[in-house]
Amino acid sequence: MSAWQGSNRKHKHNGMPHVTKIQRKPEGIGEEIKTIACAETSILLQLDLVEGVRQAGKQYQKELGSGTATVLRLSQPYFGTGRTVVADSAFASVKTLIELKKHVYTLLAW
Repeated sequence: MSAWQGSNRKHKHNGMPHVTKIQRKPEGIGEEIKTIACAETSILLQLDLVEGVRQAGKQYQKELGSGTATVLRLSQPYFGTGRTVVADSAFASVKTLIELKKHVYTLLAW
């Protein structure tokens, strides 16, 4: 979550593709961003912005649901490379595992 306060330090929408409100987050109003990173270098490799209504039109979303679709979009450049995907509980599901296996991945969940 990347907090957004606007130019007058009040939360507002101007300048952001979508503002998400998540009460459980310390900075609960802002842009929600899903990422994939290299475990060896800690470098972020891909970003996926959560875009509200437009989210439904993103690749894999309709047929596979949000979590699996996000993992596939983020890892797509690495399909067929045999890399290991480590996902937290929000993304580690049987459905995600099955879809990643189709692209020669291993999924480790924690």
